[in-house]
Amino acid sequence: MKHDNKHGQDTCEYCQCGKVRTLSIAIATAVVCGLGTLVITLLASHNNIGLPIVQMVGTTYHNYVPTVAGSFIASLWGLGVGFVAGLIFGSIYNCCKCCLKCKCFMCCSKDKSHK
Repeated sequence: MKHDNKHGQDTCEYCQCGKVRTLSIAIATAVVCGLGTLVITLLASHNNIGLPIVQMVGTTYHNYVPTVAGSFIASLWGLGVGFVAGLIFGSIYNCCKCCLKCKCFMCCSKDKSHK
């Protein structure tokens, strides 16, 4: 994969299709999920807004309770889960965008010895 400085995006060296930067998508998703869980937990701890959601998610996330301390634990969980989800989403998007569009299947394969 090479970087095209003119448009600021990555392109496949085989089919020249544009790809998203997977790490950038992962970081953005992590920030959104982390801030979202922080806000919903703070709202649940002070006003009981979204309390059923926090209680439901708390069954999955360890030490996630509707308190101020729990909101920071929740934001760490949100950062981690959002990062992994962003990596997965970005990778799947790149594979679908390039390999399925032009059917070169070289973008996603390990063996890139031939075009």
